[in-house]
Amino acid sequence: MINKIRVCTLFLLMVLSVDGFGYELFPTKKSPLDRKREMFNRRARHPLGFNFSLLGPVGLMGFSVDYFIVPKIDIEVGAGLDYTAQKPGYFVGGKYHFFGNTLTNLTPYLGVYSAFHVDEDHIQSYNFYVPFGFHRIKRKQLCWSIEIAYQVHADPTQTQFYGAGKVGWRF
Repeated sequence: MINKIRVCTLFLLMVLSVDGFGYELFPTKKSPLDRKREMFNRRARHPLGFNFSLLGPVGLMGFSVDYFIVPKIDIEVGAGLDYTAQKPGYFVGGKYHFFGNTLTNLTPYLGVYSAFHVDEDHIQSYNFYVPFGFHRIKRKQLCWSIEIAYQVHADPTQTQFYGAGKVGWRF
């Protein structure tokens, strides 16, 4: 079960990142309108973010760092407190923002995360977390997001719908 989750996680992260890397590897000549959109797109102007979350991939609460590779693709890594084992948990993943290239500051997204915690040299409580939510970047670089997620646990009895809320700051 864990190997299937790992393979799915890697496959989905590669699929989500293809659009972002393709955009960077093969740039096209941009029109003045495209350059103006990039200048006013807050995801392009402030790609780096630091966040505090309640609930989420690892459980109770956590901290994370995220970065917009391009305005539609956001990668994130973080750590937090696992509520079931009361031990530190870690997560890595990415999100695809459906309207990331627009000037809209509130964007819906779909993500894929892999989360786990380490206990005495082995991984425990491994899960696969798939959120759907909304992300907003305010004028002063304050950001927030709220999401619901389907969480597939290594222990099938703990597979459930879950959610999270985040507050952060963009640079």
